[in-house]
Amino acid sequence: MLRIFISILFLVVVQVNAYAQGRLITGTVTDDGGDFLPGVSVIVKGTSKGTTTNNQGQYSLNVPTGNQTMVFSFVGMITKEIAVGNQSVVDVKLSYDDKMLDEVVAVGYGQVKNATLPAQ
Repeated sequence: MLRIFISILFLVVVQVNAYAQGRLITGTVTDDGGDFLPGVSVIVKGTSKGTTTNNQGQYSLNVPTGNQTMVFSFVGMITKEIAVGNQSVVDVKLSYDDKMLDEVVAVGYGQVKNATLPAQ
């Protein structure tokens, strides 16, 4: 019985130590006008750890210890990389990309016989 108790205690200590290998980073992502940006990708550079912002532009992410860089990206915005350092709160302001793609809308009107349509 004592052997089982010691084994379980050892596993709990190892789990707690493994969990303590990271730290929680939180923050808010806004645009140039101060409006919240929902759906922004927040990724720890060089890892597969990431999340997206909620409707209020807020995020929280467990980041490995050490000097880490976080990458913030969103469609139509300039991607920003920020070195976290010892910060626990990282608020980010993304700027609009001046080289955004123009919208293209294709509208077809008219009647065409099926025989004249190209094969699809």
